[in-house]
Formats: sequence, C-alpha cells, structure tokens
Amino acid sequence: MATPPPARPLSPSADSATGPASAAAPTSTPAAATDYTQWTPTALIARIKSLESAAALPRAPRAPPRRPTPSTTTTSPHRTLPIALKFAYLGQPYNGYEHHFAPTPLPTVESVLFAALLKARLVPAAPGTNPERDGADAWPGDEVAGYSKCGRTDKGVSAFGQVVGLRLRASPAGAPLDYCGTLNRLLPDSVRVLAWTQLPEKTQGDGFSARFDCESRTYRYHFSATSLAPALGLREGTLDIAAMRAAAAMFEGSHDFRNFCKLDASKQITNFVRQILCSRIVHAADDGAGGDMYYFELTGTAFLWHQVRHMVAVLFLVGQRLERPGVVAEMLDVEGERFARKPVYEMADARPLVLWECKFPREVLGERGWIRAGREGLVGGVWEGLYTARVDGVLARGLAGLAGVWDEPGEEGAEVVKKRKGAKGGGKGHALVLGSGRVVMRGVYAPLEKRERMRAVEEINSAWVERKGDWRERRALKRAREEAEGES
Repeated sequence: MATPPPARPLSPSADSATGPASAAAPTSTPAAATDYTQWTPTALIARIKSLESAAALPRAPRAPPRRPTPSTTTTSPHRTLPIALKFAYLGQPYNGYEHHFAPTPLPTVESVLFAALLKARLVPAAPGTNPERDGADAWPGDEVAGYSKCGRTDKGVSAFGQVVGLRLRASPAGAPLDYCGTLNRLLPDSVRVLAWTQLPEKTQGDGFSARFDCESRTYRYHFSATSLAPALGLREGTLDIAAMRAAAAMFEGSHDFRNFCKLDASKQITNFVRQILCSRIVHAADDGAGGDMYYFELTGTAFLWHQVRHMVAVLFLVGQRLERPGVVAEMLDVEGERFARKPVYEMADARPLVLWECKFPREVLGERGWIRAGREGLVGGVWEGLYTARVDGVLARGLAGLAGVWDEPGEEGAEVVKKRKGAKGGGKGHALVLGSGRVVMRGVYAPLEKRERMRAVEEINSAWVERKGDWRERRALKRAREEAEGES
C-alpha cells in the first residue's frame, strides 16, 4: 500500500484535533478534494478522530434575528419618489401579513414583499446586510423606506385591495420606474401588484400614511347557505338568510364593539367605538355544489382585532336559529345589564375573509388616481391558479357525489350525528357553523346571554400593566435614553 504524504496539524477553526493522532493525517489542499483511497488504516482512523473532535467543539450561539431600528443614516444613493401600491394576495400560503423578523411556520406576505423590493433595489438595504442572503431581514426600517400599510390581516385571511405607501427608487431623471412589472416578476403568483400611483408632493410634508389616510375599509366574508352536508340531516346546517340580513343591518352606525373583538391588552385600548358605514348580506351566485353562495359585506372607517370574524360568528348563530336577530343590538348595548361584558364564543374561520377594498380621498392619491398594472406578468400565474382551482372543484364535487353528501338522511340521520357524549342528562349537542364547512360538534347549546363572561376591559388592561408594565412609559424612557446618547 502506498505511503500517505506528510501530515500537517489541523487548524482549530476547521477539522481541529489535538494529540498525536493529528500528526498522522495527510495534507490536503483547498484546490482539490482529498483522495482517501491511498491512505493507510492508521491515517484514516486518525482523520476520523480529528473530525469527531472538531464536531464536539462548542459552537458560538446563533445570533437572534436582526430587527432593524428606523434610522435616517440609511439613505438611498438614488432619487426616490413617494409611491402607493395596491396589491392582492391569497391568504392560505402565508402566516398572516406582518413580517416579524423571526422564524414563522409559513412566510408572511410582508416578508415576500420586502424581499422583492430589496432584490429589485427599489428600497435600500440596511447597513451590513445582503438582500440576496438575508431576504426580508435586510429591510432598512419603515421610517427609512417611508413605509406604511393600510391593513394587517391575520393568518389565512386574503386581501384584494391592500395598500402600502413607501419611497421607491426612481430613474436618474426622477421619473417613476415599472414598479408593478418589476415586482410581479419577483413575487410569488399568490401575491400580485395591481396598481400604483405617485403621491402628490403636498403629501410628503404631511407624511402619507396608508393606515391613517384611508377613509374606509371594506371586508367580505364568503359563505354558503348550505353550510353542512345535507346528508347529515342537520337543520342548523342550512342558514336562515333573512334572519342574518336583519341582524347584519343592526351593525350599521357608530357602536361600541367590545363584545365583537379579541382584546389585545398590550395595546391598552379603552375606546372600542367604531363606525360601520355599510353592513349587508349579498347573494353572489349558485356555487354549483347544491347551495347558493353569499357574502357578508362590511364597510367601516376602522376595525378592532378579529372584529369581522366575531361579527360573522354571531350572524351564523342567528342564521342557525340558535339566536334571535335582536341579539346583535343587545350585544352592542354595553351599558345594559345583559352584555356589559363579552360572552365567551368562538369566532368564524379565517379562510373566507377578504380585505376587499381600501378607499382613499382623491386629494390624497392625486387626480391621476390608481394606474393599473400591465397584463404581462399579471395574468399568467393567476390564470393557472384559477384553472387548477376549477379542476379541483370538479373533482371535489365528483367525490362528494360518490359519497352521497346530497342524499336524504338515512334512518340513523341526525340523531346519530347530534348525539353528544358526556352531555348532561344524555342531551343532544348541536353542530356549530364557523364558515369552514366542517361539522363542529358542541354540547347542549347555551344562549349567549347565559354564557360565561370575559373579565371587564379595565380589569384585563390593568392586569397586563401590572405584569408587563406600561408600554407608553417604556417608550418614553427609550426615547429619553436615545436622546441622551445622541447629545453625549
């Protein structure tokens, strides 16, 4: 057997090893892979031991994700323009809208948008970052990019009229670039930039805000009148649309919606009054699967966290004939004794919800208004998704027909399905409609008026401050420290 070439000590930063074993390892050059075929057994064993020793060395802890701090020191060397973008996205592939600068089970809409803006060099990357390597984590900060968003959708919620404002790179002459075309080439097909506009110069000094300059937002929640399989024989699976329409109309006007939202104690919200401009149930079309499709359309100036899905959940209870339409007016009366505190109930599913439109005054967007994106790069991927969905729909309806979902209930019928194990006195449970199409079985129905109540808003806010501290005080202290450091 050939004798291996002379050995050299291994570097501690690479395949490091200590002791005599490392002296038997042959020299390898960075230019070519090591040929182990000519090594002696002794040399191979020494090499294995050196690799095992290197693997056992403690590694430096991984640095936490970088969260950029807005700073005016990061500026673009190019001319920029104040631009508003209108775009749409399907919510299912994403973990919500907002980028968190931390790992999430799914990407977020904002993370793919940030990555596309950075890759196209429309926004400058934060110092010390590389957009190709860091992706959305190279975002320079909202203040530097002049970035603001109109709405923040949760996981699974889609948007067909989301709007953001930001400063984007312009040509050397200061003319706008092809923002829609560039971004649509870089974004996944589930996110499409629909239109853009150059904001009037007068809005620059005012600081355009896609959130606060928006005069109204419209949501649509899609559902079928036949919400559960007819073969199950569940009466509450077929919704009473007339009752839902009567209940929906009661939402219009200015009301306190604390009983129709999820409280975020970290924000210390005390004002739950919101103005609803339009609240109605609209017939869409026959869904081709044995039931008509409708949508709940809601337009308001602003919304609370999970407000729409809570409102839909109560409308479903009315449609299932489990509650009267008048329960909406009673829950809006937070000064009364019946619903001074929020009753415990489940909110509707996220998937059917769409942020449909964000409306801005003409003087904010300018006389030109929205400029639609060109069809090139916009239609292809969207059509493929639609075609696939249509084929999947045909296949799903075929399978449903074979399974007999539209058949008349058999002898077992609803009695078997509605049996609720463990119900007191052997009572029957009820099927709850939450907008997903799933049969969600619950125990004997308890009216909202008789349910357990959440703690009062003031109590929840106070408990959070005692546990976490007031964020307003922390922000003031942080600013004071930053100002003191800047003066020193």
